[in-house]
Amino acid sequence: MKKLNCIFFAIVLVMPMLTLAQDAMKPSDSEEISKTAVSISGKVTNDGKTIIGDKDSKNWIISNPDALKQYAGQRVTIKGNVDAENNEIRVIEVTSVEMNYSVVNLDSYHPVAETSLKFGFNKGNLTPKAKEALDQLAETASHTEGYIFALEASTDAVGATDYNDALSQHRADAVIQYLVSKHDVPVHKMYVIGLGKDKPLESNKTSEGRADNRRVDVRLLTTQPNYHVVRVFYATDRELTGSSEPGNYYSPKRSEDGSLHFGSLDVSVPVDHHMAEIERPSIWHLEFREDPEKHLVLLKVLQEPETQFFQDVAAQVDSSPDRDAFVFVHGYANTFEEAAWRTAQLAYDLGFEGAPILYSWPSRGEVGAYPADEATIDWTTPHLKAFLEKIASVSHARTVHLIAHSMGNRALTNALVSIAAERSSIPPLFKQILLAAPDIDAGVFRQLAENFPRLADRITLYASSKDKALIASRKFHRSPRAGDSGKAITIVSKVDTIDATAVDTGLFGHSYYADNRSILSDIFSLIRTGDPPDKRFGMRAAHLNQMTYWQFRP
Repeated sequence: MKKLNCIFFAIVLVMPMLTLAQDAMKPSDSEEISKTAVSISGKVTNDGKTIIGDKDSKNWIISNPDALKQYAGQRVTIKGNVDAENNEIRVIEVTSVEMNYSVVNLDSYHPVAETSLKFGFNKGNLTPKAKEALDQLAETASHTEGYIFALEASTDAVGATDYNDALSQHRADAVIQYLVSKHDVPVHKMYVIGLGKDKPLESNKTSEGRADNRRVDVRLLTTQPNYHVVRVFYATDRELTGSSEPGNYYSPKRSEDGSLHFGSLDVSVPVDHHMAEIERPSIWHLEFREDPEKHLVLLKVLQEPETQFFQDVAAQVDSSPDRDAFVFVHGYANTFEEAAWRTAQLAYDLGFEGAPILYSWPSRGEVGAYPADEATIDWTTPHLKAFLEKIASVSHARTVHLIAHSMGNRALTNALVSIAAERSSIPPLFKQILLAAPDIDAGVFRQLAENFPRLADRITLYASSKDKALIASRKFHRSPRAGDSGKAITIVSKVDTIDATAVDTGLFGHSYYADNRSILSDIFSLIRTGDPPDKRFGMRAAHLNQMTYWQFRP
């Protein structure tokens, strides 16, 4: 769909003979109104109930106001039966409509849909196929806010210019008449931006080209942004930067006293977003700045008091069909902005209608700052523990899911162990706990897993032998990681271990849980149904040391 970068200048369009067929516009056989038929010109009031006569003409009350509701604010010429005594007129037909627009800048509009209508040689009537296409376009418009129709009518080069201009006008009028009479599209929402033979789509030297040029291109446009906005709630123990820029709102530094900041943020997701992708500017596409219509962009960060935050989370939970929430804990080398993109992408791709919540700890956001992030992940653990307990108790959520990635799993599992030590096992606080590519010492994880699984209905661990980040971590620590697979895959009781090595994990393979459609589909199924691996698509049982794990075979 090509983007329209132009301006409508002072267009005056007169539509001849719009015979309107609604029942409301037909006089009843039993009416006692005077049968004097007159033609009246004037401006229709905004409520469609009165026509203000031109110059010295008097005003008339419309006895069937539905007949002119789509012409509110427009100058029209109508034919109707009058009741002179009561100063009323019943509209039979609208013979012309005059639209006078000064300037409308198309840069503020975005394309929604379009269709091309073909006409026969020297013909201006709509074919059944053209009407069907307009029906579909009008249906889309009925669900689109701030829409307009832009019409570009064309002819072939046969005949004089004046004749072709009139013919293309006639074709545009046919489209407008159909949309008005059949779908009640207001006339002021339709614009003709081109007429005649001046801009042929195809060469007029061939019969095929001339046939293609006998057309009206109809585009549905809207002032609404060409992207979705995902609202994410957040808690963070990062320090404020003092900047109002969303991407620089929080720093990599720890908050001074370890206190949490709360709020919400908005992230754009393009209308043509591809599942399992975080679209960002690419030099390969000659993109040098963010565009919400093409990229996930952190649009706004709104910090708010803790009490207000939990009220807002509860309101979102209460308005969702499943009354649920998820908390996402990001991994190492993530800025606040990057973590916001990921949380929004997960919420959007999972079709999550509850409250998506980001817990962002002060990672340095640099690959080379691994030791610093390791120290910080231990520091953030008690803050995460307190936050999870409060989410479980005051968010109104019937179901809370937890998702952690990479080093974020260390804070989550240690927080869960602390919670488990302070409460009984019934009922579980959480529904699904998903441990994605956990960068935890495998031996330490086995010890932790003796305690926290009772806090959830199901715990799932995603591992891969292609995860280059975990391979580097294993070499750095000289010990296997819980997110490794292969011969060292971690299998423990009450945790479903999924070997995702078979999926396409990308260049580095560390974010496969959200960068691969198959894994996202499994997470979707897990959250929606809670089914065990043997009842989910693509899972095959495997065994090691008399214990069962699952291999993902998409």
